[in-house]
Amino acid sequence: MSTIVIKIGGGEGIDPLALMEEVAGLVRQGERIVVVHGGSHETNELSDALGHPTRTIKSSGGRVSRRTDRRTLEIFEMVYCGKINKAVVERLRQLGINAIGLRGIDAGICFVQPEDGIRDMSSGTTVIIRDDLSGRVEQVNGDFLNSLLDAGMVPVLSPPAVTPDGIAINVDADRAAAATAAELKADELLLLSNVPGVLETVNDPDSLIRTVSGSDMEVVQHAAKGRMKNKVLAAEEAIGSGVSRVVIGSAGAERAIESARRGQGTLFEQGAIAVPSTQGCSESVRVLVDLVTTPSVSGSEYAAVRVFETHANRLGLRCEIDQEGSVLAHAGADLSSSQAHIILLGHIDTVSGDIPVRIEHGVLHGRGSVDAKGPLAAMLIAASEAQLPEGVSLTVAGAVGEEAEESRGARAIAARYSPDACIIGEPSGAEGVTLGYKGRVAIRATFVSESAHSAGDAQNACDLAHAWWNRVGESISKLNGGKRLVFEQIQARLLGQQSESDGNKEFATLHTSFRLPLQVIPVDFESELRSMLPRDASLDLTSSECAYATDRNDPVVRSLMTSIREEGMTPKPKLKTGTADLNVVGPIWNCPIAAYGPGDSALDHTPCEHLDLDEYAKSIRVLSRAIERVARELLTDHQGCVNAILSAS
Repeated sequence: MSTIVIKIGGGEGIDPLALMEEVAGLVRQGERIVVVHGGSHETNELSDALGHPTRTIKSSGGRVSRRTDRRTLEIFEMVYCGKINKAVVERLRQLGINAIGLRGIDAGICFVQPEDGIRDMSSGTTVIIRDDLSGRVEQVNGDFLNSLLDAGMVPVLSPPAVTPDGIAINVDADRAAAATAAELKADELLLLSNVPGVLETVNDPDSLIRTVSGSDMEVVQHAAKGRMKNKVLAAEEAIGSGVSRVVIGSAGAERAIESARRGQGTLFEQGAIAVPSTQGCSESVRVLVDLVTTPSVSGSEYAAVRVFETHANRLGLRCEIDQEGSVLAHAGADLSSSQAHIILLGHIDTVSGDIPVRIEHGVLHGRGSVDAKGPLAAMLIAASEAQLPEGVSLTVAGAVGEEAEESRGARAIAARYSPDACIIGEPSGAEGVTLGYKGRVAIRATFVSESAHSAGDAQNACDLAHAWWNRVGESISKLNGGKRLVFEQIQARLLGQQSESDGNKEFATLHTSFRLPLQVIPVDFESELRSMLPRDASLDLTSSECAYATDRNDPVVRSLMTSIREEGMTPKPKLKTGTADLNVVGPIWNCPIAAYGPGDSALDHTPCEHLDLDEYAKSIRVLSRAIERVARELLTDHQGCVNAILSAS
């Protein structure tokens, strides 16, 4: 479920009602939608008809706004609030959508601090205007808007905003939409107008600036003319406040909202407001920085998926987003006619926890830099650089939900494909190759006892829970006897515990996690845990994965280790005590497989997560060579099978 703010401009030729079917479709899909609309053209026409022509103010930066006296504000509200807002709400109601029309002044949705004086450069000299009723939104009532969205409603917003003294103030609708998107932590802000986006040359659609990175900001700011400057400023403010992506697009395009969401127009993404020290960086670093600066906690990956898609398309790969929301980028032969298929499977989600994104002394700091956007970005760049033999198809997958217990993205990919080889994108260090991961079971155990006085002899629910946990520990110690390597041992961890009473019974719950070696089957281990439970206790399995490991003679392992040596490093095969999507797809695909990627996995999930950019660059070269080696070996094996069949026939 995404939060999307859609601002529909009020320029000549724009019909906001024509976009409402698309809005209704998004709402039916479960998206949280806020519509903000303009009305400048109709306001100008009505002003002329009423004998109060429009006047404008030009700032020192070239931005143009409406000169707003009391009469202008009255006319403004007639059009924006009295006509357009209610027409949009009426159309949404006709489509079965529970919309509510609101002004920024209503419920104090948009607060503004009036300015003491506005500098007007329209005449070529600076004039201070002190009676203008316009300003900039300083605060948005996000709690109120979220309550409407949580109730399944679609707020339809228009200016004016309100001062702390209750005075209505005209505000720029684009920047009001940006402030709204920032307050709601929106995934997307769409600014739709009567032009296709920011044009380097006015009235020349072929000069459209399609994407904006940090180094492009000066170019797009210079190209924007007139009211487009306000839209660019709104995009910059939204991105700078954490909105994941902003598109300035055409309201008149076919399926305008869908087109804008696909990046048709001028696309701003996290990273457009440049991270300090990224100027002049290579494209591979820009891809990584853009991914890391785009939050993608499990369940909220859409914005990062779009960032990945944009970069993959730019690199020449063919992109799609599957039904689970994972992003897939394809290179080489079409899968329907390929002789061999390689999958590079990473994950695009992260755990929570904000780490300011920055580059210091060649090190990128930020959540996901190691786990696992660094490995994912390295795979994407390597896929674009690898020279694939004819007949080989390559897929780079950014799976969603890996950090959640269900790994839904990887499971859907595992069910869809049957590759001939796979590299899992997880941090191993540029010189490391991960051959296997331990299995895992997560258990919730609940214990019940009759309520009793604490001075009595009877064990309460907490006593029963801890006695069971002690028995489990003793049993695991016996099973681990004589095993030196941690990878061969069972590891137990108590993650949390709660207790409560309803007056008659007492309850205690333990949340536990067990890391299992290859020889321990999760279902058998679960049965062993159940056998140790006291009467009236219950056990629920919340997640389960079998351990999985390959060996050094695996073709993928050999290719990675050879490529590591060619980079001047000594290969370090590793067995890890955690779990990864290798545990999910390995038993299903049963193909050559290993995990590889830059970064120190000891930094996973920590507040000091960071990635050395030199190591990142090395890993890209290792991956590119390894992909080429695996591809050649797969083709050789394929041709050998063909020859054997021909000989037999």
